[in-house]
Amino acid sequence: SRAESIFALDDPSPNRLGATRRIVRNADVTNGGLMVDCLHVYRCETRLDDYLDVDPRLIHELQLCDAVPDAPIGRDALVHEARFARRLPGEGGLDLDAVWRVVPENVAISIEAPFGDARASLPFADRARLLKAGADAFIARAGKPGAARRPGA
Repeated sequence: SRAESIFALDDPSPNRLGATRRIVRNADVTNGGLMVDCLHVYRCETRLDDYLDVDPRLIHELQLCDAVPDAPIGRDALVHEARFARRLPGEGGLDLDAVWRVVPENVAISIEAPFGDARASLPFADRARLLKAGADAFIARAGKPGAARRPGA
């Protein structure tokens, strides 16, 4: 199945929400939590509604990125996509708005878009400006996160 073909990079299970929740629970540490990675959400075919059942205090970070809507075929192609072919928000076909609606309002945000394309040769400051502009544009359009969560959740 597609979920079995995704990875972290050697073990597919931590990229599934149920397995990840068990890891955090079994770690039994006060600062344990989840990072929601938009690419893995879609490549693992996670039901976004399942995130609404997660205590919002456990969702620590959203890793924002975009990608082509259809997953590449095969483990090597999936690894390549995750490491080199992520795109800036709005440059792909993932429904990032749907993910945005299920994460809590106070979630930390990171951007992962490694620029495996022609932009990889740009100086660091130029790449940083592109990442910031992509994130700013998405957030300005998407508004406040967590719209699908119950008030107080």
